[in-house]
Amino acid sequence: MKNIFLLLLLCTLVSYTTTTFAQSKEVKAAEEAYNKGDFKAAEKAYSEVLKKNPSDKDAYNRRGFAREIAGDFTGASQDYTQAIKLNPKDAYAYVHRGQMNAKMNNHKEAVADFDKALALDVKNRAGTLALRGLSKEALKDYRGAIADYTMVLSEMPNNTEAFYHRGLCKVEIGNFKGANTDFDKALKLSPQHVNAQYGKGLVLLKLRNAKEAIKIFNKNLALSPNHAESYYQRGQAYLLLEKETAACKDFNKAHELGDSRAKQMIDLRCQ
Repeated sequence: MKNIFLLLLLCTLVSYTTTTFAQSKEVKAAEEAYNKGDFKAAEKAYSEVLKKNPSDKDAYNRRGFAREIAGDFTGASQDYTQAIKLNPKDAYAYVHRGQMNAKMNNHKEAVADFDKALALDVKNRAGTLALRGLSKEALKDYRGAIADYTMVLSEMPNNTEAFYHRGLCKVEIGNFKGANTDFDKALKLSPQHVNAQYGKGLVLLKLRNAKEAIKIFNKNLALSPNHAESYYQRGQAYLLLEKETAACKDFNKAHELGDSRAKQMIDLRCQ
């Protein structure tokens, strides 16, 4: 349910180093592959560039991004680290290394990288704040995440995902009224936003209003029949109403769809 609102960030950061390369023959070949989106060829080409010029920080950034696209997060992180060693003020490399740390669930390290990028006045401040918010959320630093999402919204007031994620964090600290307001704002901007609908159901469930929560989860599942979280939380609502058969049906469906929490509930309540 995350990173949806960071596509703009990616596009901005990718363009950050597009014109900084020396125009050697090897670099031209690498850049051509990169600009065509042939990242496998680009990775190989930038490796050749680095054999001849191991101090080319931009080549490390470009190869890092090629590896990032290929899913080699460890290799990408290593390249961004090399770029940082060559230029400790490279905000681009800090942001992308932070993203790799987040993808590898190293969220403390990710937050540190985003902190550094923001201190260096990174070009896309709102996107970097959003990334840091996601890592803080993963670390259960909900108040810190709320502060970051609030700063995102001060710069991007129509950012649906920032409202949604801030709402989730408010649920976690017990600010249900504030959470509901954020989910409503997200839905006003995007009426079919499945996750914001889910958030409203979650608030009702936290308030133990199981019947109304079920109505929201029903609506959500009509919009998105494979939304595992809605099945799981609807199961919890059915338990509050002592409807264990319906609850277990939902837990099994949630488990089938990949919700890791559902297995525990199946073992506990559905045997």
